[in-house]
Amino acid sequence: KYTELKPADKENVMKWLNSCQKSIEKMNDDSIFYRIKNISSLNTKNSEFGLIKIGNEFIFTSDKQNEDTKKDEICEWTGNPYFKLYSINGNPDGGIAAKPILIDSLNSNYHNGQAVYDSINKIIYFTRTRMIKVAKKPINNDPTSWGNNYDFSGYENRLEIYTANYVNGKWENVKAFEYNNPQYSVGHPALSPDGKTL
Repeated sequence: KYTELKPADKENVMKWLNSCQKSIEKMNDDSIFYRIKNISSLNTKNSEFGLIKIGNEFIFTSDKQNEDTKKDEICEWTGNPYFKLYSINGNPDGGIAAKPILIDSLNSNYHNGQAVYDSINKIIYFTRTRMIKVAKKPINNDPTSWGNNYDFSGYENRLEIYTANYVNGKWENVKAFEYNNPQYSVGHPALSPDGKTL
């Protein structure tokens, strides 16, 4: 039908149809390398993502509700708590009986996560949101007004990368990444497999 409407696309249409057919065959193939399943013992109705393994421990990011979540810890955009980094021991795909633990030493007041771990140097890199005070220009300022008695300062969110060292099972020496800049966001770190490129 489409080629009747657009005869010039006939060659592409055949490629697209073939691509769809190959995808269907691949989905039905039993020799796939990975099987995806929901870790229902870890997931909540909110978001959980960025699972990383450190020894027998797993760290992930979540905006799940805690018993002790306070009103000022709720993100106005989503209505959910701010994202925080959690830790849990065990094997997620084997079912988790333990309760995730909030990693107080890595989390700040606003969004935190996701993280990546450098196992060679025992350093975690993770994202934090920081409120930066900025001067804002007036919008539609009255050109006939000669006074300048307005405060146009405000706050904006900036993502920043932080690091911490894993010492005797605890996160210590939390510090800001040297290339963070209050003029723009720097976030969501990733490491190359050899740990040499961030």
